[in-house]
Amino acid sequence: MKLFINDSSPYSRVVRVVVLEKGLSESVSVVWSNPWADDKGLLEHNPVGRIPVLLTHDGVAITESLLIAQYLDSLSSLSLLQPAGDLRCVQLVGLGLGLMEAAFTQVVSEKFEGALIRDSFFGRRREQAIARSLLRLNDIMQSRPCEAFTLGEIVIGVALSYLAFRAPLNEWQSRFLSLRDLHERLSVRSSFQQTPFK
Repeated sequence: MKLFINDSSPYSRVVRVVVLEKGLSESVSVVWSNPWADDKGLLEHNPVGRIPVLLTHDGVAITESLLIAQYLDSLSSLSLLQPAGDLRCVQLVGLGLGLMEAAFTQVVSEKFEGALIRDSFFGRRREQAIARSLLRLNDIMQSRPCEAFTLGEIVIGVALSYLAFRAPLNEWQSRFLSLRDLHERLSVRSSFQQTPFK
């Protein structure tokens, strides 16, 4: 299988962590792509130009990080997506992806439109969405077992790492202690250490 990714994309990192956690590294070859440069190889498999894209052994191109994660999760009996009917995992995936999307869109908007975009209507809404998401996730994680490790934790961990990487002034670590503890636990896992943002 081929995985088209970029090492600054949080969506790519989610899939890379899943590949490592599922023990699929030898089955997946990484193809580095620049989605902002109309990469022909990427566009051949995803006309939208988004990463990641997984090209399966059958030549089927799967797009969008969650769908790729679901497919990879199906390749073995040990499930990261919803172990033992853990509906909280599904909730965390949704909330984590929402946080990731708000943060990523804010960063990309400022990169291409300038810092003033933060004070626009949509910029303020994204900042509010990030703040609300952090608060809700912190509340949920307070009662989440420390040993829990699912796709929910992966998505949230990547989203938090992205905030720390791209928006260090957010200072979420000092305000949301349960999220800080989760981020610290995940940061020492081999799958996270092997997939740093660059």
